[in-house]
Amino acid sequence: MIEQGKQHGVMQNLVYKVDLNGATPVANNGDLEYGRLDGKLVPAKKELVLDLRANGWNIEKAEGLALLPDRRTIAVVNDNDFGMDIAVQDAKAPSADVSDYIYDSDKKVMIYNKDKSVHKVKLSLKKNAPSEQESQIWFFTLPKAL
Repeated sequence: MIEQGKQHGVMQNLVYKVDLNGATPVANNGDLEYGRLDGKLVPAKKELVLDLRANGWNIEKAEGLALLPDRRTIAVVNDNDFGMDIAVQDAKAPSADVSDYIYDSDKKVMIYNKDKSVHKVKLSLKKNAPSEQESQIWFFTLPKAL
């Protein structure tokens, strides 16, 4: 399983081995989200197999994952988002990224996370970074077979 996202402003791309044995089955995400499960929830167990960033991965998002027949080689492909990214224009925060905002759908405003105030923001599309524009496949060899 690929777990990825920003942690304290730093992108992480981690590959885990997941064991579902003994985990509580959840038929509907809403049941979990709204606390409608009876009894104790037993989570799946996960074990870190590979930190992609620590092994040279320099692309924002890993999209596909395959364990090859030798059970030591992992193939990972990126998500190139069709070569597009989101451009943010904010006079109050010129170097802000779209992830720096929360959209209040009731008030239909963008709230800047750093000062918790409403900012007038214009969003548009732009080409993403050159390393993100092309589809890539990377191969990683694990120290032992899974």
